[in-house]
Amino acid sequence: MADKHALWEQGRDESVEVNQRALIDKVLARYSGEFTVFRELLQNADDAAATAVQIIFETKDYLERHKSTNSNEIKEGASVSNGISTISGGEVADTDRPLPNLKDIILAQWTFKNNGTIFREEDWNRLKKIAEGNPDEQKIGAFGVGFYSLFSITEEPFVTSGDKWMGFYWRDGKDQLYARRGNLPATSEPVSPWTTFTLPLRQTGPLPGAPLDLLRFLASSITFMNTLSTVELILDGTRLGKISKEVGSPQPISVPKSLAAGQQSQPSQGQGSLFGGAGAMIGGWGDWGMRTPSNSALATQRGNGNGDKEVKWSWLTPKKYFTLVHVTSTPVHIRAEVIKWVYLAGSEKAKPMKKILPPSSSSGVNSGGSGGGIGGNSFLASLISSFASPRSNTPSRPSPFASSSGRGTPVPVKHESSVDKVDLKKLAADQRKIVEGSVLLSVFTAEAKVKLDEKMEVELERATKKRAPPTVKVGLIYTGKDEYDASEKEEIDGNEGSKDVGSVFLGLRADLEGNNSSRVYIGHATGQTTGISGHMSARFIPTVERESIDLVDRNVSVWNVELLHIGGYLSRIAYETELAAIARLYSAALQTSSSALSGPDENLVTWLQSRCLHALKFFTFRPSTPSPEVSRIMQSAFFSGSEIFSIFSTSGVKPASEVRIRNPEMDKFVKSLPVLPKEIQDGAIDVIGLLQGRNMIRQITFDDIIWEMRQRCFEEDEMIECLKWRVGLPRQAAFDIHFKEQFVGAGVFRIIEKQEGKEKQEEKLVPLASIRTFINPSGLVPPDGPFPTSTLPLRFSTTKELPTASFTELFGWGVFSINDWVIFLSSKPPAESPTPDHDITLSPIFAERVLAAIAKGWANISKANQEDIVRRLSPLTCIPTQLGLKLSTDSYFPAAHVFQDLPMVTFPSTNALSGRTKLPTETLLEALGVRKHVDLQVVFNRMIKTGDWTIPQLVKYLAGVRDTLTKEEVERLRQTTAFTKEESSLEQKGGPDTTDSKSVVSAAGTSTSAAAVPRRLRYKIGVLYEPTDAMRQLGLPLLDWGNNPKWRINSDEAKFLFFLGLQRYPPLQELLKLAAGSDPKIREIALRYFLDKQSTYYQDYQPGKSGDIAFIPAIDANGKEFLARHSQ
Repeated sequence: MADKHALWEQGRDESVEVNQRALIDKVLARYSGEFTVFRELLQNADDAAATAVQIIFETKDYLERHKSTNSNEIKEGASVSNGISTISGGEVADTDRPLPNLKDIILAQWTFKNNGTIFREEDWNRLKKIAEGNPDEQKIGAFGVGFYSLFSITEEPFVTSGDKWMGFYWRDGKDQLYARRGNLPATSEPVSPWTTFTLPLRQTGPLPGAPLDLLRFLASSITFMNTLSTVELILDGTRLGKISKEVGSPQPISVPKSLAAGQQSQPSQGQGSLFGGAGAMIGGWGDWGMRTPSNSALATQRGNGNGDKEVKWSWLTPKKYFTLVHVTSTPVHIRAEVIKWVYLAGSEKAKPMKKILPPSSSSGVNSGGSGGGIGGNSFLASLISSFASPRSNTPSRPSPFASSSGRGTPVPVKHESSVDKVDLKKLAADQRKIVEGSVLLSVFTAEAKVKLDEKMEVELERATKKRAPPTVKVGLIYTGKDEYDASEKEEIDGNEGSKDVGSVFLGLRADLEGNNSSRVYIGHATGQTTGISGHMSARFIPTVERESIDLVDRNVSVWNVELLHIGGYLSRIAYETELAAIARLYSAALQTSSSALSGPDENLVTWLQSRCLHALKFFTFRPSTPSPEVSRIMQSAFFSGSEIFSIFSTSGVKPASEVRIRNPEMDKFVKSLPVLPKEIQDGAIDVIGLLQGRNMIRQITFDDIIWEMRQRCFEEDEMIECLKWRVGLPRQAAFDIHFKEQFVGAGVFRIIEKQEGKEKQEEKLVPLASIRTFINPSGLVPPDGPFPTSTLPLRFSTTKELPTASFTELFGWGVFSINDWVIFLSSKPPAESPTPDHDITLSPIFAERVLAAIAKGWANISKANQEDIVRRLSPLTCIPTQLGLKLSTDSYFPAAHVFQDLPMVTFPSTNALSGRTKLPTETLLEALGVRKHVDLQVVFNRMIKTGDWTIPQLVKYLAGVRDTLTKEEVERLRQTTAFTKEESSLEQKGGPDTTDSKSVVSAAGTSTSAAAVPRRLRYKIGVLYEPTDAMRQLGLPLLDWGNNPKWRINSDEAKFLFFLGLQRYPPLQELLKLAAGSDPKIREIALRYFLDKQSTYYQDYQPGKSGDIAFIPAIDANGKEFLARHSQ
């Protein structure tokens, strides 16, 4: 093959022909956005340092009438209502005549004017060069094709600037574009400050969309402009609207404490608040209602005087191409004056529909707008309204200002049946009325130094035709809670016709509903969404059509990704600054005297909470479009900027690492531990989920519960809820043992007891470690106690979700038994002094309750426990009697009612000694030592001393208690000379004194003075006989029974006496002696009795063994009667 160099030498040159019309058309085909012409011209105006722009629409009739005048200008200060010179048709305007429908107006020409720098020679030269662009690195234009967007509507654009002009035309109507230049005619007037682009339309047509939509576009565009502050929209000399912007002084934002660690210069160790100097923005109001730092706040920014070193911005992007060095917050006040004619024409786009979100309490917060109450103290001023603009002709780029549906909602037109019914004069005046509005917003701006490596600089210059700037700025609009609420309220209330179509500021409002309407601005809005709720502006390198960020080119994408990291970090700065402001307000509220103990005002807390929720929603990163990488990169920078993520908790603003995910089961007892409020947790699910996934916030742990318990004393209800939570946990043997010690050791709760008769309630603090027992509601111990503080209160045992078995299983607590109760009540001195009403030695009613409870389960109590109960109660005066509380050994059963003054068991409220309770109660009382009968010595003493008792009364009592008498007591009865014998008729008549003149032997064997009782002898029962006539006829000593009651041989009393030894008949020898006595009458009776009873009582009689007793009546030989022996 021939050498290429040799071939080149013999060749010839030919020009490359370019079909300029086709080239421009192809370039314009990629400019698919809306209002492209105005977007490019506005950006050129801002690059030229223009402060004012006029966009003028003119009809053919208007142009023909004003060919020789410069009537397309509106004089400064002219009233819109009076400034309408002509309308379509060229007639002088009649202010009483209604204006035509804006949709019916056909335009012939557009004119764009700006008061920026007059064109220089290099500007004229660059204007006619395609794809050269502006070499100034501080200017947005990069590709040199923006001006040629004008050819989308015109064939021959005409430009004037200063005293020169330039026109463009297609020679011979073909495909080659030519430009012609010249000078304007010299006049005596000063050179006009306006640079004018006159655009005769290729084809006449209607307005480029609804004027309201265009004004919304202009309101949005002006926000991020550097110099442009006023834009007017004019139709045939009528100013349809004016958008103006006033920018306040940028206020520096100090590095929040939460972000300090991410800067290159670290602060010295020292104490400081979480929010640090960032909260200084909460000072006084600036010119536009924005806060500016107070002196004290500025001092805080410079240093707190405690040794903290000022932390300066020095954050680096991942590839270290950018170093953030300065952050400001700038108040921006945008005003709009819109003729009502524009609102009546409506919008081609629907108002963005508010998404239906899960209900949360934050939606119910009444902020009161931005004007009054707490709502007037918002830290960041922001937009009051939202912005909408026409739908894109290109499906791939939805309008940033339209609803998700993209469908327009025309304004309903009310049709009258007759023109006569319309008040034309009123309608005309209404059309010309000016609707004023304004919005206050804050723009966060991050300034970063640029430091590229040599290769990167070369590649970027190749791609953009300009060198990289030394610094870049990234801007972000943040909408505060109160301003957002105010803007929503304005949308609902409407304003002079804006109710149906929305405010002119419609699209600037935060996109909390996630409609993906927040855009990336590269001078103007692109088709790229941010993924968050606010617009962002930066020196991104766009694709050629400037509709999206270039993330494809190998080198350009690196630049853009680094800028996106700044955008994400700036978002974090705005968030942390807002949280710092919230923290300062909360801290200030805590320091007030009224809040020192009770905490901040509830309304204030609700408001601050809603502000945090708003910020979290604002910085919720949703998938961005068309490139999802934008929001992904920004989100990564947002969260990786610092591990310390501030968030509002139940304890105010805290680092998220110190805050816990709310657990509804713990709400009722977790009070000190900072947890997420329900409204924030439910309302910001996405952000909370991301924080949790990054381990920046955690669920409540067991250690947290222990910390909570150690921080404060729980109320009784709180401790119940805490135990319910603990009981509900899965069982793990090793963990249960470990957690038990910490759990029980940390818990303290308060119980409030109402003391009877006292107005003041008694408060007791009960450590869980002191608990030993719990109450069994169905046990023997009455539920109303009282109980020692070592016993868990009854409410714990009666709570449904607290099975008492778990108390023993998890905490080792035992059931409070009846023995425990007796120990508690009988301790001397009492460990916990009971009230008189609950002292068994003072209250008969309470003593009865205690005894009844013990008796109820006595049979089931072990022998050892029974003995312990007896041992503890026996020494106490706890037995109710009619004479008061007595010792058990001094008390008697009712059956032992011998003397009126003896203490008999008497229960005050119920008869426990009858019915079902009789047996168990008697068993208990008997075990305690209550007597069933009176001591015999007492009986004998009282009977002998007082003589109140008769023998029948004594015997009746003894027969009644016979079963309770011991062998010793029975023997004592037999040996005691306690019984008298019947007196003979002689003794009753005052015969010889048969009473022992010395003494009467008592039952105890002691002497008792004879004067104490009637002088009658007393005998042992064994020497006396049954008081029957048979014994009485025999003259035997009979028991003195009397006639009341009559002696009955089968009575219990008789049987008992026989048991003791009362003789029913005389012994054989005694009877034989009576038969052998000197008294013939008794001898006869005795002999007859012997003969009658010989077969019954005296069967053992043997004649030979009767001794020498002569008792048999006989007659001797002399016929004399005598008593003979049996042997005789």
